[in-house]
Amino acid sequence: LTQRLHDFLKTCDDEDAVYLKLKNEGVFTEDELIQDMLLQLFAGSDTTSHSVVALFYYIKKNPEVYEKLVKLYEQQGITKNGDLQRDKVTVEGFENCEYAEYVIKELLRLDVPTVETVSYKSLEDVEIC
Repeated sequence: LTQRLHDFLKTCDDEDAVYLKLKNEGVFTEDELIQDMLLQLFAGSDTTSHSVVALFYYIKKNPEVYEKLVKLYEQQGITKNGDLQRDKVTVEGFENCEYAEYVIKELLRLDVPTVETVSYKSLEDVEIC
């Protein structure tokens, strides 16, 4: 994996690639960039798996949400009789699923997949609006 990331930095021709810009500007060494790429990759997979499990949990706890999602995916042709229609899965189909987007946003509000790194504690009582 590390070698592939090194190859990526050597062969990438996307002028807007952040890691390539950092490499070309000499801000970080190539090894530092590779370490950061690996960190992002592994941290992303951990938060993604946490969010997927939490999504299943909350949908199971809220059957009305599940039923609404089932109907939505049927209407979009993404599923048929509860089965995924792989040949019908498109970006456009999911873009038309606003309710699913709301469900995901609410999930991320209820169950943040990252560890709280900064917290604030008021030293005195505060009135908010």
